[in-house]
Amino acid sequence: MRGQNPEGDYLQATGAMMRSLNVTKLTETSVSVGFDDPVQEQKALWLSVTGAGRSRRPWRFMGLQAAQEVELAEYVGQLIVGSGLKVI
Repeated sequence: MRGQNPEGDYLQATGAMMRSLNVTKLTETSVSVGFDDPVQEQKALWLSVTGAGRSRRPWRFMGLQAAQEVELAEYVGQLIVGSGLKVI
């Protein structure tokens, strides 16, 4: 995956970036996800802010498509109804 950079591209198909993505903080009400490796974190920042390729289209590492959001909302709604919690 060598492009115009004579030193080689920093984005290679090694899986290192996604492997360094982990839960960094967990509480009863929230989960924080981040990178263990600061080098991989910097690469992710560059790609999500400046984009990649000729189009410079930013990458989305985390996120849901519209259909997935609907599916998730329906699933959570079923969990709430099934749990006996009162919906306000």
